[in-house]
Amino acid sequence: MAKGKRWRWVLVLVLLVVSFLWWERKAVRHGLRWVEKRYFAYLGDSGPLLVVKRGAWKQWHPGVWMRSIVYKRKRHWSRIHLYITRVDPKQVRFHVWRGKPRHVRWIMQHTEALAAINGGPFLPSKKPWGLFKHQGRLLQKHLFQRNNDGVFYVEKGNVGIASARNWRHEGRSYAFQSAPLLVAKGKRRVLPRASRWRVDRRSALCVDPHGHLLMMTTDGFFNGLSYYEMGLLLAAPYKRGGFQCQWALNLDGGASSQWAFRQSDETTVVSGLEKTPLYLLVLPWSRPHSSNLSSGKP
Repeated sequence: MAKGKRWRWVLVLVLLVVSFLWWERKAVRHGLRWVEKRYFAYLGDSGPLLVVKRGAWKQWHPGVWMRSIVYKRKRHWSRIHLYITRVDPKQVRFHVWRGKPRHVRWIMQHTEALAAINGGPFLPSKKPWGLFKHQGRLLQKHLFQRNNDGVFYVEKGNVGIASARNWRHEGRSYAFQSAPLLVAKGKRRVLPRASRWRVDRRSALCVDPHGHLLMMTTDGFFNGLSYYEMGLLLAAPYKRGGFQCQWALNLDGGASSQWAFRQSDETTVVSGLEKTPLYLLVLPWSRPHSSNLSSGKP
């Protein structure tokens, strides 16, 4: 190897070592969360989303379908897998599970759920954030009513999403809060500039024009979606590759984001880094054989 080329490689190696030590020093001082934020901030500037694989809906249970879509960014190496469950509320039952924080795989092993997704954010005490109604009982009354706060609810076999500012809990069997609202009345919500471009792992719920509920989660610890991108995908019409949601609500994301779907002989799982105390479950129409679900705390 020529002397000039050898020195060039030595310089590259030195720069890599210095960069690594700088990042390590920052991580020790500010924590890994700082590194994660910096990395995802870089992702938000790595170009528009491109569809790699559109996937197709496949029905596995009466009234329950699954689909996966693969995206990538124009100037980034990793891919984003979006896993979606579509549910006809008239052919299944819904249950909001609350209990000791668990991973979604545990939930699928200990309940009869056909599908599951993490719920809204929770407090350090592991209690749900904001209003919470379980089996007709209003367990937490405090309702956050900021402009972008939303509520997911189950009512007489139907599901819905509403703005917290127009919320009425009477007649609803289950309800929990989350934020932000991504789509309202078929229109993408305009979110504050500080948060709209932040890229992270995401979970969301959507009600489409047919009254079906879509439960979706991104998979990939090295990539994700921003609120702006989620809003565009959810509000866009079918012919443009969107989901044409009438209402859509962001759920707890990041390390809490997780999702699962039970197929005939296996279970597809998007695991989270953090155990969560709140899940939305899709159950078969027949009643469960165990009493775990009735208590809400297996």
